[in-house]
Amino acid sequence: MLDRVFFKKPRLKELKEAGFLAVDMHFHTEYSDSTTKVANLIKLAKKRQVGVSITDHNTVTGSLKAMETSDMFVIPGIEVNCREGRDMQVYFYNKNEMIDFYEKCIRDHRYENPFGRIKKTVMETLNDLENYNCIATMSQPYGIVWKGWVKFLERNPNAAKIIEMIDAIEVMNGEDTRVRNLKSIYFAMGVDKPITAGSDGHTLGELGRVVSYAKADDVDSFLDAVRKEKNYVVGVEGTRLRGIFNQSRVFHKRLRYMPSTAKRNYQFSVQNRIDEITPRVKKQIKDEMNKLKEITRNRFGRRKKK
Repeated sequence: MLDRVFFKKPRLKELKEAGFLAVDMHFHTEYSDSTTKVANLIKLAKKRQVGVSITDHNTVTGSLKAMETSDMFVIPGIEVNCREGRDMQVYFYNKNEMIDFYEKCIRDHRYENPFGRIKKTVMETLNDLENYNCIATMSQPYGIVWKGWVKFLERNPNAAKIIEMIDAIEVMNGEDTRVRNLKSIYFAMGVDKPITAGSDGHTLGELGRVVSYAKADDVDSFLDAVRKEKNYVVGVEGTRLRGIFNQSRVFHKRLRYMPSTAKRNYQFSVQNRIDEITPRVKKQIKDEMNKLKEITRNRFGRRKKK
């Protein structure tokens, strides 16, 4: 796998001339938590000679707009933000299946924040996806705070099943650090899964900073190359300063949902974690009290006998 991952600026024109199709497989638009207009995205993608999968949070409007108004290469996609806070990029072989999945499994299962967590768990979402021809990808295995998958899997009783059902691992994310991306690569190697990559762009200039590329000429052959582990990934992460700047430009879109986001984050991350560890802590306290009672009984019991 290491021979298919390159940390350097993608030379998109050269890749195309060599017969490769390069795709930024993780990008957001105005239809979720970005301000990037689909029309501008299409224009720049053509100029930079890069395909894209618009993986907006819990919606497919941006993806459909790009496919309906342009002849550029677009992989039907969506980012599903599961109840536990873990995200999946899902890539579909055709838009009709993507629409069907969205309408039946996502649209009516969102909370107040349409691009925040949904009501369905990771396992429920993966079970839904079993009915579709798609690639379910684990986004940012070592993401920050509640985004990271690895810590979540370490304490999840369904971890083995989740890993079995996941189709691919995102090993390079433009918003992650080099260290976290390297960890993601080794995680993918450890679980023996195909790989994807994308800029996770929320601003137009990030398009094509991280891409996956393969010998392909349509959606089917590209996604098949991913499944068969015949694709490559290349890109460079943004600096922390640049990341803060990019996020500040879209902060106003998230601001209106801050109260509901905080509520759900507490409910499904903090409170769930408290509920999870409370029985263990109570047992530890009980065990320690029993030990203390035993020590006290032994010590003072001997004194009475004397």
